[in-house]
Amino acid sequence: MLPLLSKIREESMNKFLGMNLPQEREEDWRYTTIDNIEFTAGDSEIMMSDAPEGVIFTDILTAMKEHSSMIEKHMKVKIMDKFSAFHYANLVNGIFIHIPDEKSAELSSVINGASHTVIVLGKNSKLKYTEEYSGTGLTDGVEIFAGEDSEVNLTSVHNSKKTFSFKHAALERSAKLDWTVASVGEFHRTRMDIDLCGEAASSDIKCAFKGRNEQHKDFLVTTNHIGRDTQSNVLGKGILDDRSTSVFRGMINIAKTAQRTDAYLSSNTLLLSEEARANSVPSLVIDTDDVKAKHGATTGQIDEEQLFYLQSRGLSEAQAEEFIVQGFFEPIVNDKLRGVLNGST
Repeated sequence: MLPLLSKIREESMNKFLGMNLPQEREEDWRYTTIDNIEFTAGDSEIMMSDAPEGVIFTDILTAMKEHSSMIEKHMKVKIMDKFSAFHYANLVNGIFIHIPDEKSAELSSVINGASHTVIVLGKNSKLKYTEEYSGTGLTDGVEIFAGEDSEVNLTSVHNSKKTFSFKHAALERSAKLDWTVASVGEFHRTRMDIDLCGEAASSDIKCAFKGRNEQHKDFLVTTNHIGRDTQSNVLGKGILDDRSTSVFRGMINIAKTAQRTDAYLSSNTLLLSEEARANSVPSLVIDTDDVKAKHGATTGQIDEEQLFYLQSRGLSEAQAEEFIVQGFFEPIVNDKLRGVLNGST
């Protein structure tokens, strides 16, 4: 086994064995039941598109052999709970992307099972990346390191059975991040931490989820404003049917050094059933002045007037409902997500 991989796995396993499961009474785990979780690593398979010349797009094990110094510099082991410890303790597969200065790339991957992705962008580089998750892997992780004036456009589609996701991004001066995460699997908990480190860095985070039967979606999104003149926008939009449930926790942290921050956080959930349940927990922590920071949340059912109007134009009730669902997601979907989210309810 590779020395770096062996070290990560051994240290993480020791922490995993010494940690208890999170309790529902803990604020970050309220509304989410984690009984009957089986800690099994399972198999992992990755398929990747071709990469342009000069761009590194390879599996994480190859990267540890051929680009070890870059991996050691950027791969940060962040153990926050028993699930993240399990993630690193069973690290066997993943993806490494490096976009050099002034380079651009459009890449995609399909991941079946657990994995860990590390993305590094040089100065004034650009990346458009789509990743799709499926299978029975219990955990997955993504780390993004965006250099000065770089741009990242990332779409993550999660359709796994039961998954805990850990996502982190650190943005340098004037870097831009546009990240859309879509969750349509059975159980999905996503923790996203966005660090706006450099002056004028900006992020646009969009979280979309769709629940049926007894599925559960849990998002914990934190934007940490560290540099001056940083901007962030977080938008969560979800639709719940049957007895499905969700919780969307959003946190805006503005440090003393982050004057002239402009931040907004919003979550909107549409309930298609009287038994569906949605919870929204927006929060602000502001340690400086001269900032703009707002948050809001809405939860409700389909507008009866909209439904009546569409039916009066010849649509059936089911067709009218589907039309409204499509319109609900439209502000945040791209071509890739439209088919994923706008399927049959």
